[in-house]
Amino acid sequence: NYTIAKLILDPGFIQPNTFILMRVGAGLLLFVLFFGSFSRIERSDWPGLIQLSVTGVLVNQLLFFNGLQRTSPVHAALIMVGTPILVLMLRWLKQERKITKRNWIGCLLGFGGTALLILQSSSKHVVTHSSLEGDLMVFVNACSYAIYLNKAPDLIKKYKAMEIMKWIFAIGFVGCLPFGVSGLTEIPWSSMDYSHWLSLIFVLVATTFLAYLLNAKALQISTPALVSSYIYLQPVIALG
Repeated sequence: NYTIAKLILDPGFIQPNTFILMRVGAGLLLFVLFFGSFSRIERSDWPGLIQLSVTGVLVNQLLFFNGLQRTSPVHAALIMVGTPILVLMLRWLKQERKITKRNWIGCLLGFGGTALLILQSSSKHVVTHSSLEGDLMVFVNACSYAIYLNKAPDLIKKYKAMEIMKWIFAIGFVGCLPFGVSGLTEIPWSSMDYSHWLSLIFVLVATTFLAYLLNAKALQISTPALVSSYIYLQPVIALG
């Protein structure tokens, strides 16, 4: 995602907040096109639905992209791979299930191995600037996503996964409008070549629509701890 997204972000074709608005808008459109109109949600479930939209879409997208602008990719990557540990901590605090020593050891080993890969890779390149502000943004984003992963199964199991996705993207789209709508008129569409268009389509369809779709289905049939642990594969795939 971020390797391909840089083809658009680095030249400054689209500002980060506007890019996020386009991602959420495209996700909303595709979910409605493929899975139909919105279903009715019980009034008692609206607070949880809004929480999912804020933690899983709005805060998750806005803070990560803006945090990445203010800190180094190495810091951002190291913070983000701490998400599975945060998921385990939240589940332990909520006392939803017993967290065994094996769970903790496996999670810490995964974090340690992934951190080692990231640090070894970064030593071969020039280290870019980092800041406490950017690190905090990425950390709050990681916490927000961990909350989303823990909360999502409650509503996904009550309603169909795709029904929840439509609603959280609709709410997220409204929330993103104030941040990104002004940048839509500044996009130099005529200056973008086919590689930029292909990159944009890939990010909007594959790493937004398909990623959230598959993630929701995974949460429907698995646990937040297992789903979050696959974040450890990201550096392996990126380095490959």
